[in-house]
Amino acid sequence: NRLDKQTAIFSDEFSHLSGYKPGDLPSRIVWKKLLPQRPLQVKRFAGEQSELIKYSLNDLAGDLEHKLACITWLVMQAHQNTWLYQVELPNKVLLANRSEQQYLQILQAIALVGQHNG
Repeated sequence: NRLDKQTAIFSDEFSHLSGYKPGDLPSRIVWKKLLPQRPLQVKRFAGEQSELIKYSLNDLAGDLEHKLACITWLVMQAHQNTWLYQVELPNKVLLANRSEQQYLQILQAIALVGQHNG
């Protein structure tokens, strides 16, 4: 296995409109065309991220402390860039939805890796 880090390249060039999906940025919603009987439309841009980025603790080199530091940094970068990503931890897979709450839950789950209960 390898760490599947795909560098997302974004462009300001408008591509098309599409239906809203959970996780879409509110700033991309076409508010001017919002009508009660029509679904939300979202602006899409050329070069927009199209695939999920997968980060796995098992795919990182080093001891556990180093792996945790690396995956924390990767998650922080992905969140800052509003990328969609998935984090695989021992016995847990977490999918980010670009919300602050989910981001904090993922960071908390990373912080608890290796701690024993009881």
